[in-house]
Amino acid sequence: MWRPYNKVVNGRTGYIKNITLPEPITGGSIVRILSDYNPDRIIISDLPAMMLTYTPIERFTVWCISIKQGEEGKLLWKKTYNIKTDFVEGGQINWGAFSLEDKVFTVWCPQTRQHWGFSLDTGEKIWGPTKSQPSWDFTVATVHAIAYGRLFSFGMSGILHCYNVRTGELLWTCAINVPYLSESKWSGNYPACTMLIADKKVYLFTGEHSPDDPKERGSPLACVDIDGNLLWRIPFYASHWAANPAIADGYLVYMNAYDNRIYCFGKGLTRTTVSVQNDVVPLGSSILIKGTVSDLSPAVKDTPCVSDDDMSAWMEYLVQQKPMPQTVGGVNVELYAIDEAGKTTYIDTVCTDPQNGGVFRKLWTPPAEGTYIITAVFPGTKSYWDSCSSTAIGVTAAPAPAPAPATPEQVSTVQATVEALQPLITALIIIVIICLILVAYNIYINRKTLKQAAK
Repeated sequence: MWRPYNKVVNGRTGYIKNITLPEPITGGSIVRILSDYNPDRIIISDLPAMMLTYTPIERFTVWCISIKQGEEGKLLWKKTYNIKTDFVEGGQINWGAFSLEDKVFTVWCPQTRQHWGFSLDTGEKIWGPTKSQPSWDFTVATVHAIAYGRLFSFGMSGILHCYNVRTGELLWTCAINVPYLSESKWSGNYPACTMLIADKKVYLFTGEHSPDDPKERGSPLACVDIDGNLLWRIPFYASHWAANPAIADGYLVYMNAYDNRIYCFGKGLTRTTVSVQNDVVPLGSSILIKGTVSDLSPAVKDTPCVSDDDMSAWMEYLVQQKPMPQTVGGVNVELYAIDEAGKTTYIDTVCTDPQNGGVFRKLWTPPAEGTYIITAVFPGTKSYWDSCSSTAIGVTAAPAPAPAPATPEQVSTVQATVEALQPLITALIIIVIICLILVAYNIYINRKTLKQAAK
């Protein structure tokens, strides 16, 4: 759709712009409208925009018409291409992909599974043909797109091909393989349905035009970076009959034909908690800092956050009834203490345990008296947005030190001294006993004498 820029248009009455062309065009139709936030040019051809048949033709013509403001209708170039001499004899040529940024458009021959590249400025061929892609890519399901200076082609062979869009050089391939024996009817890979490109990543949707039920297992949505590395995949059957997937603002939305539910992929909001049970302790005592990091995404709300490497298996467990993974990595949490003067002390970085509620813990000994704010910071990952939380503790004066226990040497010395004094101690005890006896006898005699005197 051509949106009118720099003007106000009444949408209730529609919008029509009449442009006089320099020559009549018969038998042609608009193939593509190209713009870079402003209208730039229109590609018109007698080669249909949607070629779904394989009837051979001998030639076709392409007109490139400017629609820039001030030069609307100007013929930029016109080229007639001969199938036999410019491409392959007897082949049917289909449109490939267009890139105004790279000034390149491509065409594709399904019979030979080859690409050719042409200049958008002149219409001249700049490269091609490429080496043939696998035979299953002959079908109409093969999709093409240009982004980041690369041409991507993905078909029923289940192999993503990446070419340099300026030279036609094959840079790499990435197969979306089938892990189950004889599960796919088409090849050893899952067949293409469509693809989206954003943020230097290619999202590959797999699924068949007329699938049987039950559908083949494991057909995935796969994410591949523009260097050919498979980043992740998750069971996701794309329907040829559903609306196209949408991607914007970091989120991808599409329907999964395995369960007929709409999925949204993207970064999840998170919540971090932190607490200290004994929040007032004497100086020299340790405290246990503990907390959790939880996923707040609507589909899996209040579940533990996990590492990027384990995300696919974790999501399959949470939303697709797959078994819980035996091992799951957590996420890192940074712990800080802020004293009364505002000085921040880094405590440590700890990792959560998703299989035990996403908890983290850390023993820490405050260095001085006073109050502290303990802050837990989850910095976020490729899968989650960041979050943080704080609590407070108090540290009082240390209690008076308890007397130190005697050392073994001191005990031995005292014991030896006691043993050496034992005879003297015994003699003293005997003398004391004799004295007590004499005192008692003296008291007895005195009392007896007093009684006799009284008589």
